[in-house]
Amino acid sequence: MKKIKVIEYGIDDAGLLGVFAISVVEQPAIGVDFVALSEQHSVKFKEDFRGLLYGALLIPDQLIYRRDDKTEEEYYVKYSKDTIRAIAYNYLKQNMTNNATVEHAKVVDGVSLVETWIIEGENDKSKNFGFDLPEGTWFGCMKVENDEVKQQIQNKEVLGFSIEGNFAVEKEMYMNSHDEFAAILAEINELLKGE
Repeated sequence: MKKIKVIEYGIDDAGLLGVFAISVVEQPAIGVDFVALSEQHSVKFKEDFRGLLYGALLIPDQLIYRRDDKTEEEYYVKYSKDTIRAIAYNYLKQNMTNNATVEHAKVVDGVSLVETWIIEGENDKSKNFGFDLPEGTWFGCMKVENDEVKQQIQNKEVLGFSIEGNFAVEKEMYMNSHDEFAAILAEINELLKGE
């Protein structure tokens, strides 16, 4: 039976590792799209988008598929609740809230993380935007004042957030292909619940 590697990432105490930018992307690796709102926070994305994106940045213990282009190795990465909290706090502490890219390729100005929190409890504010995410999820709001990025959002060329960072390997484990299949089915079921 085939074994699949799972890497649990962490960051260092010195603040040298962690997230250094947030990218708006067409296919977020965490599988959760953002919600684009008007500045009045009253309607979900229509034609009147004026710049606020709410969505998940990292979800605890979620398996995120990766493939190394050089070695063609397939594996998963994940982050614990404690690591996600440390990443979120470090991102703010390092004053990186204006570091944004599109599709991890183009650095853009005028896109900033203006609100962020860790989901805690059943009455979390993220539910106001239609999300039902687990406790420990890093959630955020990005303000978009860049006209080119606004147009990409209007055209639905970008649909969610993706982090950019450097991390330390905390743990490395393996699961068999049956476990991988079960994990994928669980993720699909979670996504279907949200629809």
